[in-house]
Amino acid sequence: MVVLVRCNDDTCSVALESCLDGLIKGGLISAYLDKGEWVSVARSLRIARGVISSRRSLERVVAAVA
Repeated sequence: MVVLVRCNDDTCSVALESCLDGLIKGGLISAYLDKGEWVSVARSLRIARGVISSRRSLERVVAAVA
């Protein structure tokens, strides 16, 4: 299933629901739509994850958003 997400640059896109956790932990989205309401991603969660260690992983996550 797909989910509508709000990227950090305030654009919206769709993402696979199974990839949502990775997008949040990677700091790639600021919110996602759940049951008709935007759920904000906590800033502390994005900071706690830090920088993604592998560029290859980042490319796979970005491809899931696109």
